Amino acid sequence: MLNFLKTVFSLIALFLILAEPSRSNSTFRVILPTDDPGMISGAQPMERNLTSLDSQATKSTILALKPWANGYWAMELGLTGNRYRDPGFAAKGSWPSRFEYIKKNSLQNVLLQTDSKKRARLIDQLSPAEKYDLLVGDAEATLTSAQWAEGQRYYQDGTLANWMGICEGTAAASVMFPEPKRSLELFSPQGDKIQFQETDIKGLAALLWSSYNLTVPVTGTRCSSRNPERRNGVVIDESCFNTNPGAFHIALLNLLGKRKQVLFMNRVSNQEVWNVPIIAYKTQYHSPNKNHGNKDLQQAVLPIAQVDQDEFTSLRSAQTAFVVGVQTTVKFGTGVITQATYDYDLEMDINGIIIGGEWHSSSHPDFLWTVENGFRPVTIGDNQLGNQVWNDTKIPAEWLRAARLSSQNNQPLELIVSELVRRSSK
Repeated sequence: MLNFLKTVFSLIALFLILAEPSRSNSTFRVILPTDDPGMISGAQPMERNLTSLDSQATKSTILALKPWANGYWAMELGLTGNRYRDPGFAAKGSWPSRFEYIKKNSLQNVLLQTDSKKRARLIDQLSPAEKYDLLVGDAEATLTSAQWAEGQRYYQDGTLANWMGICEGTAAASVMFPEPKRSLELFSPQGDKIQFQETDIKGLAALLWSSYNLTVPVTGTRCSSRNPERRNGVVIDESCFNTNPGAFHIALLNLLGKRKQVLFMNRVSNQEVWNVPIIAYKTQYHSPNKNHGNKDLQQAVLPIAQVDQDEFTSLRSAQTAFVVGVQTTVKFGTGVITQATYDYDLEMDINGIIIGGEWHSSSHPDFLWTVENGFRPVTIGDNQLGNQVWNDTKIPAEWLRAARLSSQNNQPLELIVSELVRRSSK
């Protein structure tokens, strides 16, 4: 049946190319090198022939994952320098006032407190980054300082926004790590008790998996416009159009449908970034003409010349031979499972290869990325320490130099964070 359909596609397309007047040579809506799904494919190539892809990937897939992401650790709150348990910090309403509060009530000042009960209370109110600094014996609070320096950089040039944070780290950590579910009682080299709450551990896990520590392959480019140009509610701004729906469909069905591998997306198509893990999808095909219900693929695909009142004619590639309508619902984790439905069409060439498409939804994914199964997010400090193991309530004193080296780059040691997660998730 597959070979038969491919033969039919080729014969119809050949007839259309010979009979149809030439169309625009625009490459605006085709899959461009910047949003080629092959960039996130790894060593295994992605199937791009729609007929073959439809036969190989299930129409719906749900991965056995329960993303636990519960926030994005906002930069305006100091990233993981956020003292979310400190009432004095919570009362501050702006980045500079929070930064001043941290400077006046620094980790160093907390450790100068001689009243044991007050000292214990203040330590319990520290941020995840401060607790980490205390755990590794870093009196200079290197990780905390690096986290606040990030916000200071954006604040000083006037670009700090409330959506900025490490949502990419939260998204990745929430599917690559088991969920931390209980607090841990640990000790500093000086003997101070440090109670790591589940939220502290999640924050450090998010930072470990964030772009401060790893670079992952991405398909699509980030939209830089606050209000991208739209036509009838659909984005037409070239810089905010991708990821091309063709690239989205290829990546989704190959990764989730065939490989059962999680795919991450920036779920908004404006200058903001909200990364989430896609853990499920359901896709249906329909004719690109109006008033047609859902159909099997072979019934839904139309030769380009048979598409009625095609509002995207001027934007379609001259190589487009066939068009099919698609409605895809994805489910993603944001602390709870949320879903979004995207309407789009796919363009195929004479051989049935997906070469592009058009979004019909008012919103769509901006860029896509993935993490290879089994990937371990080691830091520069981890590489220095090698294959050491932490199995105590204190961190070995000789780890401090490596910890500081990583902390300067906003990186907690993977050796420590992974063990915190393991102990907390048991």
